[in-house]
Amino acid sequence: MRAVSAMKGAFVADAASMGLHWIYDANKIKELTGQHKDAAFFEPPSCPFYSYKSGQFSPYGAECMGVLRGLASLEPFDAQAFSEDYAKFLKSYSGRLNHASKELISNIEQGKKFPACGADDAQANSLVKVPVAVARFLGEDNWPARVEEVIRAHQNNDVAVMYGVASAHILHRILTTGVNPREAIGWAAEDGSPLADEARMKLRDAVKYASSHDATEAASHWGSSCRLPGAFLVSVHVMLNAKTYEDAIRTNIMASGDQCSRGCFIGACMAAANGGESIPPSWVVKVDDFDDVANLTDKLMKCGKK
Repeated sequence: MRAVSAMKGAFVADAASMGLHWIYDANKIKELTGQHKDAAFFEPPSCPFYSYKSGQFSPYGAECMGVLRGLASLEPFDAQAFSEDYAKFLKSYSGRLNHASKELISNIEQGKKFPACGADDAQANSLVKVPVAVARFLGEDNWPARVEEVIRAHQNNDVAVMYGVASAHILHRILTTGVNPREAIGWAAEDGSPLADEARMKLRDAVKYASSHDATEAASHWGSSCRLPGAFLVSVHVMLNAKTYEDAIRTNIMASGDQCSRGCFIGACMAAANGGESIPPSWVVKVDDFDDVANLTDKLMKCGKK
């Protein structure tokens, strides 16, 4: 099933990108990889902001795992219950917590309810939630509203929602029609698409830019950090020019910056379009918690189907 491939593609991409995560100097990445070292699952992991062993998920991948665990266990879905469950998961996480996660935990402990418990945070964490949230509500008429609730549970911010939902529409288009990412992006940029006007205009700008620039230039132009809309637009750029899942993930890593949030979205779209077999088996075996991902994605796909 495409939705399962999308989720697995997101998690593998995150783990593959973790070794060079948050290095903002593309030349430094070129220097580290040299002529012989693979950017994917780079050894030794060299992120300047945390020290994880190769095969682990980045903090973004860990967030995605929290979404997967929560959405696979809450039946029926309830936004307040999900907010509380997600805060509990994040509080138990022993790795690096970002601002949005710390704020959610604090707000829940203060008794704030959904959506006020969500952090006022406009970063690319919203893209990370998309593969699992779209899969969970696939086939439901009100799926965009449910995806928004999943985002607001953590990030109660209109910009995060706008670009998270825009990403969700692109992935949903791939899952439901079988088009490739380039075609889904083209559809999303058209007049009358369900994207918010601002997101649609930015998407059109990204499509134009992608025709004559490489991914490293795009990261410099749109911004390589976690901020939106930059992370969304760089992701789009990579998918417009990539031929395969593997090519897309490596290109995204070499572009520098916040490759992991982008990688979750890119990996989901590329795997959804090209199938689970497009994810290199040699990468899958390097992911520490892939068995958990496989089991939980199967469980999630049974939710809402009774």
